[in-house]
Amino acid sequence: MTGEILGLLFCLTNVLSLQFEPLFNDDVTEVKVVAGSTALLPCYVLNKGEHTIIWMNPKRILFSNEQQIVIDDKRVGIVVSGSGDWNLRIEHARYNDSGEYSCLLNTKPVKIKRVFLFVQVPAHILNQESSRDIEVEEGNNVTLRCRATGVPQPNITWFRRPFVSMENKECPFTDLSTEGEMLTVHDVRRYQAGVYVCLAYNGVPPAVTREMQVNVQYIPVVKLLNTRLGQILGRETILECSVTSYPRAKITWLKHGIPIQHSYKYRMELYPGKHDTHTLTMTIYTINERDFGEYTCEATNRMGTKRETMTLYEYIEPTPTTPTTRPPKSWARSSTGYQEEYYEQYAPNIRQKPFGSNPVPLDRASSLDKKAYATGVLLKRKGYYQDGGVENSVNDNRYGRLLILLTVSSMLL
Repeated sequence: MTGEILGLLFCLTNVLSLQFEPLFNDDVTEVKVVAGSTALLPCYVLNKGEHTIIWMNPKRILFSNEQQIVIDDKRVGIVVSGSGDWNLRIEHARYNDSGEYSCLLNTKPVKIKRVFLFVQVPAHILNQESSRDIEVEEGNNVTLRCRATGVPQPNITWFRRPFVSMENKECPFTDLSTEGEMLTVHDVRRYQAGVYVCLAYNGVPPAVTREMQVNVQYIPVVKLLNTRLGQILGRETILECSVTSYPRAKITWLKHGIPIQHSYKYRMELYPGKHDTHTLTMTIYTINERDFGEYTCEATNRMGTKRETMTLYEYIEPTPTTPTTRPPKSWARSSTGYQEEYYEQYAPNIRQKPFGSNPVPLDRASSLDKKAYATGVLLKRKGYYQDGGVENSVNDNRYGRLLILLTVSSMLL
């Protein structure tokens, strides 16, 4: 009986000792913070009693003894709460603060709570190790480099933005579908010039970019507004030449191979256009005969020379003609038949006679009897008439009317 009581007491003592034994939360904890922010490493102790809490850093250096900080780092502190929290706080966390931290309880054996701290660093581009603005001749290869660091290691993506135009200040980026530190463009062309952008991002905001301008050098391209231009003597005219090039070309107007200089006779004006384009206009005042001929626009830069030629010729204004007016046409009958003005426009060589007589062409009448026609007296032949009288007959009336109708019908058709 006594032995059973002693055994029961021993078991009860063990249970009570286990019930009040200090305990950690056994879960392994990972804490992720962004560099520059505050990291709070948790350590929860149940039934701490008279035991001591100690924090150690990844290098096994003692951080704290209870609430006392034993290292010279003002960023580090202990946050204690009545519920059993003994948390380690690190302000302005740095990348080298990353690692495994230990919360120890001086029991026998020593109990340890491990906390892993990961300090993430946003992407950062190393400008000194990255490419700067570059110039390359058309047809060559160009290689760009963008070196970036961060935790985790950032991914680098390349984009290209065309040169900004005068009309549109907002130019979209073109995704080059290329990743990595290096970007190589083979056999580069003028249209591939622009601002190349590398974007570095590792999932930790913010993403960072770097711009590199690529200028492609090429021979000038010359365009004329007109290849032929006419103008009147004494007037003025404007010749226009547009040149696209890089580097910027020197533009000159020439006549007979001789450069034309700005003067009272010639006025030169240069206008900037879209990127790499300039327009040179030349105004010629009081044009004379010597001004007509061929003019050449010449553009020169370090890549070469290009020319285009146009012709200025004399334009003669056409002389305006005054339209002739005719009296209004009329079908009204007169005492001698239809008005002669109407028939004259269709058959100018036919004279009209009163109904009942046949019309006779004057040229035929004169050829038949020039003498009689000259004296104004025609022979009395069938089908002819005299200036001073009319020979009428029933047959003549019928034939005359029929001939008039046939003549008018044929002329109207």
